[in-house]
Amino acid sequence: MKPSGLFFFLLLFSPFAFSQPLPLTTPNKSCACSADLSDPLEEPQSFNYGKFQGLCIDSCRFRPARILENSSRLTVGNILHLGGYYKASISLQDLAKVEMGFEEFLPGISHVVLKFTLDEKAPDIRLISQVSSQKASIPVRSLVLSSEGVPPKDYQYTLMEAYFGNFLLAHRLVTGDEFSRWITEYTHPLKMVELKVSPAVAGKIFLKGVQESDAQRMQTVYALFSNNCSTSAFSFIDSQSKITRTGWQRFLDALPIAGPWSTLQSLHERQLVNQ
Repeated sequence: MKPSGLFFFLLLFSPFAFSQPLPLTTPNKSCACSADLSDPLEEPQSFNYGKFQGLCIDSCRFRPARILENSSRLTVGNILHLGGYYKASISLQDLAKVEMGFEEFLPGISHVVLKFTLDEKAPDIRLISQVSSQKASIPVRSLVLSSEGVPPKDYQYTLMEAYFGNFLLAHRLVTGDEFSRWITEYTHPLKMVELKVSPAVAGKIFLKGVQESDAQRMQTVYALFSNNCSTSAFSFIDSQSKITRTGWQRFLDALPIAGPWSTLQSLHERQLVNQ
């Protein structure tokens, strides 16, 4: 089968080729992360479609970023850091470096993230607790946008459920420390690739990702070959360029796998990494 034929075959025979009715979630207080702590940005929800309708979303793990202010500085909530949620003000011009991370969670298959690191001379980002004004602020130097398929609470991510469109899509915002914790806990191999973009563009890519997270609020279906971690990362990156991609090229964007046809190759085609 030719590559273009393969692309349309996969789309044709996967349920995510057909739109899902909105809303995909419904408010559900019984799904709250904690009965003891009141977090105004949590918004506990359950699935409102498909196989997992009525089951809780694990809001201890999965939440969209929330834009609280966007003036001279960007203030964002629902930043996950070592198991807790925080808000912080971020100067976009201080984000000096962007890396695409490849976390190999299965042999030859990676989860893709975008990591943003502050300029060495920039002040720390200070995390403020969303549930307690008594907690001291926490300094961090990097943030990670991680677009993920969201299963119901106490369910695991599987490629088969992802293929059948049974997961939601969440653009999570976590700290670099939180991301490092995952890597250490799961002992996943990790490859980081620095992107050739200016600090000004880095800030705009970050802003686009946060805006999409806040706007979508988990109201889109995760699609294994067309709406996944790598396609989300590229949508944030490509928002700052005039690049056009064919259907086959977009399919390659969605393949965070080892081999010549892959997300990494798509980075090289965009001339975003050193050859």
